Amino acid sequence: MIKMKRFYILLLFICSVVTANAQIGLGGGGSSIVGRISGKVIDSLTKKPLEYATVSIYRAGGKAPITGVLTDDKGNFKLDNIKAGDYKLGFSYIGYPTKFVEPVTTTLSKPDFNMGDVSVAPSAQALKEVQVTAAAPLIENRIDKIVYNAEKDITVAGGNVSDILRKVPLVSVDMDGNVSVRGDQNIRVLINGKPSGAMAASVADALRTIPADQVKSVEVITSPSAKYDAEGSAGIINIITKQKNMSGVSGSVSGGVGTRQNNGNANINFNKNRLSLSLNLGGNYTWPQTSKTDFYQRITNPDADNPQNILNDNYSENTVKRYGMMNSLSLNYDINNYNNISSTFRFNQGGFNLDGNSDNNQTDYLNNNSLTSFRGLSESKTTFGGFDWSADYTHKFKKEGHEYTVSGQWSHSSIKNNYLYRYSAVNPNQRGDNDGINNEYTVQADYTLPISKLLKLEAGGKGIFRDLSSDYNVFNGAANGGLNADPNSFVLDVLNSNDYKYKQNVYAGYSVLNFTLSNKYSLLAGARFEHTAIDGEALRKL
Repeated sequence: MIKMKRFYILLLFICSVVTANAQIGLGGGGSSIVGRISGKVIDSLTKKPLEYATVSIYRAGGKAPITGVLTDDKGNFKLDNIKAGDYKLGFSYIGYPTKFVEPVTTTLSKPDFNMGDVSVAPSAQALKEVQVTAAAPLIENRIDKIVYNAEKDITVAGGNVSDILRKVPLVSVDMDGNVSVRGDQNIRVLINGKPSGAMAASVADALRTIPADQVKSVEVITSPSAKYDAEGSAGIINIITKQKNMSGVSGSVSGGVGTRQNNGNANINFNKNRLSLSLNLGGNYTWPQTSKTDFYQRITNPDADNPQNILNDNYSENTVKRYGMMNSLSLNYDINNYNNISSTFRFNQGGFNLDGNSDNNQTDYLNNNSLTSFRGLSESKTTFGGFDWSADYTHKFKKEGHEYTVSGQWSHSSIKNNYLYRYSAVNPNQRGDNDGINNEYTVQADYTLPISKLLKLEAGGKGIFRDLSSDYNVFNGAANGGLNADPNSFVLDVLNSNDYKYKQNVYAGYSVLNFTLSNKYSLLAGARFEHTAIDGEALRKL
């Protein structure tokens, strides 16, 4: 009999859901903030919970249920993803008349509502919210920047950010991965509007570690407004990463294998009500690449008293191996419709090894005599790694676009470079190591006020505090030590070795007015004050 009762209850619930005509995010358009209605269904006489009771939700005054749930074995229920508004809830159970409770109200400031002991508890299985969106073009021209929507370009899948930048207007990337804007390499690279310590060692190598599948768009800001720092005279490249807004759990894995490099990326996203978590893992490995150089030079001096005819013939081979990875963990929580907190931790690691050899010959071509001949071996290893940890708080006012944001970031990077040069003759053997540590702390506040439909004010302040150190050591080998010389026997060169300490504090404030003159024309006017204090000290080795 109990099984038959549960069958009827399930049938009743299915019938009520079939009539539903709305999806997750109930309550119409507008704000994306959603909440929860919960409670517990009990027997009015025995006070015992009613398991598998049907809970239906209606719009206020509505006759057809939007959706519904069954209570669990303790009589609890939950209705998730409910937008702010007025609703009517109905509770039904075999042998009991349907009871309606109205109104049940949720607001943007209090999106969650607990009805207590009446009849409801979470465990809703709802459909996804319908969103109507227009496809953005691949390239957008805005008042102060060009936007390249990389997620619209399927040809960059499996690559990295360097591959994307090769397709961005005004941006050039050479064969070594060096980036320039309109031919100038004095650029500033940001990730989601923030600097990254990963760029401290090498921008080219850092960009290779970011998979293209993590990138939503790239902004090229050729004429930065007063809002941006004074660094990067050629412009700013801002890399915007993807953020998943799909409710529930989602993820993807992608990658590419090529003749020069290999890329991989994996991400997993969790979205529940107002909380979202995102984990991204990405890496890059370059196959060993060998470059060969043959240098041939002939020097002729026809002077009758001292005739010369010298031939320089140099041949070298260099093989480089590169690797890198960049991983991130992001958290975002909407406290309510007006307050949001978010935090991102981004970790990077990479490096490259360079091994080379050279044969150097100088010959008196006139007399067919060998002047010098020697062979050289070189080894170099560079590693870099670190993290960026940022936290942001945003408060939105009731007026659309009126908000302020307070944010902070700590960027830490460590760079190590070791090299060894050995020669069979002529040049002295040498090895060296350079260990650098960079810590950068940033605090920032930004305020935006739409004064009218045609005029918007932006203002803010920022402080950047940098602390860098570098420990550089040079060791010289004995004269004519040869190719098999023991590097551990080299002697410290105190004149060319040093410890360097560097501190930089930057204080800035800005204000920008944005005038919308028409659909095609806008005007930006702004002012920025910036003060920089620098203290550097080089300490000799004793």
